[in-house]
Amino acid sequence: MLKILLLLTLSLSSLSLMAEDLKETCYTVQLLSEEDSLENRADLESKQYGNGCKVMKIGSNQTVRCGCYEKKSDARNRLESLYDEYVNAYIRTTYSYRFEDTQTKYEAKPDTKAEQQSRQCYSVEIAKKAKTEENINLITEEEFPKNCATMSFDDHLSVRCGCFDTKDDVLTEYLKLKQEYGNTMIKISEKKQFKDSLKKREEFVKSKKDNSKIVKLKATIEELHNTIKQQALFIENMSKMEEETSQKENNATEIQADDNRTVETIVEKDKNLINEDEDNDDGEVITIDDDSLNLNDENSSFESTTDSYFIGMTTGLSLNKKMDESGFNAGIELGYIYNENLFFTGNYQRTTMSYAVFNTLFSSVNYKFNKVVSLGLLVGYGKQDNSNSAIFGTQLGLEKSLQEYLG
Repeated sequence: MLKILLLLTLSLSSLSLMAEDLKETCYTVQLLSEEDSLENRADLESKQYGNGCKVMKIGSNQTVRCGCYEKKSDARNRLESLYDEYVNAYIRTTYSYRFEDTQTKYEAKPDTKAEQQSRQCYSVEIAKKAKTEENINLITEEEFPKNCATMSFDDHLSVRCGCFDTKDDVLTEYLKLKQEYGNTMIKISEKKQFKDSLKKREEFVKSKKDNSKIVKLKATIEELHNTIKQQALFIENMSKMEEETSQKENNATEIQADDNRTVETIVEKDKNLINEDEDNDDGEVITIDDDSLNLNDENSSFESTTDSYFIGMTTGLSLNKKMDESGFNAGIELGYIYNENLFFTGNYQRTTMSYAVFNTLFSSVNYKFNKVVSLGLLVGYGKQDNSNSAIFGTQLGLEKSLQEYLG
């Protein structure tokens, strides 16, 4: 009898415990499950899932579950609101204590329609790709409209444009994007997730533009370095040309002196011949034309070079369409005349306008036609306040000597 009573007592206790366990369980919506690791947990916790959702460790997995409902019908309503984003979500039972530390516990009913509308919006999806490293790089580099964000979900990436509260607004956006993007769909997005994704993309685009500016600046600096090297090489070549010209002048002087000595010797010999002829018995007089002694013919002439340096200054007014935007400019010029047709210049010019200051450094190569008209090519570097750029151009000049008018 005692054994029977003891068994009965134990059975009643077991039933009581089972009833207690049943009372402490609820229905929940499981969104996804990943292998338990610090990386997976950090990834799951970084995303937004909605009110009442929680990342929890179940066995050897990290699981995302939403809500704790007494009625399965309430859990089914919650599943329908989440199924658009999580196609693999399903209803299951769980222990209630797993949701005790959440701020919102869904014991009876899910979000109302008004609550869902307050945190959700309509978007136009223009691209959807599997979440692979290659697709992430492709979508990140591709250009999309400014109101488009790349949103990350469990197994795919979605590019969605706009976050609209009404269907009319999203339909207008859909019809506009449909013309350019073939696979467009209207989707429901979480406002916070869309806003965060849009902010990340704007930061990426800004960073990309900044990098592009840095690349352009480096290219400009490199071009400036090349220009400076060319200027240095130009000056070095001019120095060599000056040395060669000086050497040629010395050689020409020495040759001219030798020619003069030769002429004097010939003249002296001719005089002796004349004196000897004067003593002839026939009395014939031999005369020598002085022109025959002129040795400065074309074969023995030496053209003088015209190479020399010059320096100049410029000043004047800089006129714009409006006189109140006009200014003043001044500059200095260092030049080298290679011959009567070819000359080189190096210039610095500063132009002060009412709204900006321009500093320009450039060099030019010029060719003179008919000793009056000159045409040149110029290359240099210009700077306006904090911006700068390379300069390329042509110039036309007229030259007229004032010496004949000055006496």
